[in-house]
Amino acid sequence: MESLIDNESASQQLEVHAARIRSSGILARSTHLHSLFEYLYQCCLANKIPKELEIAIEGLGREENFDVTQDALVRVYMHKLRRKLYDFYDEEGKSFSHRLQLPKGEYRFILQPQDNIQHTVTSASTNSTLPVIRITHRLLGGIIAVLLLINLALLYF
Repeated sequence: MESLIDNESASQQLEVHAARIRSSGILARSTHLHSLFEYLYQCCLANKIPKELEIAIEGLGREENFDVTQDALVRVYMHKLRRKLYDFYDEEGKSFSHRLQLPKGEYRFILQPQDNIQHTVTSASTNSTLPVIRITHRLLGGIIAVLLLINLALLYF
């Protein structure tokens, strides 16, 4: 669905999704995520695709002289919001026939059927290696600690 509000049904679907996402608590207490979500929602209703600078100034409350080339704030929060939307639809939003998405490289919401999303969600979750790295670092740290203790014990005895 390229333009989200071409018809009344799409507009109603957008409102239902937005209301469920707001009430789910998935955006937590982050004022930036809430502001970004609401700004993108309003842009979607107005059928407007905002630029990164507009999001920084109007959506996230930055000054007029904000430099998007020097500060990745918008991109960071877009990534966070994208992950929160994935989490929402993987948990609470499974019953929806569509997903509200933020395509990578774009600053707009789109509704896509759930069956068209599977490959996107799968590729997004396979690209998310950070938890695996954290587990590996913890495991490696534990192994090093045990080896140090063994060495100390051998030196002592």
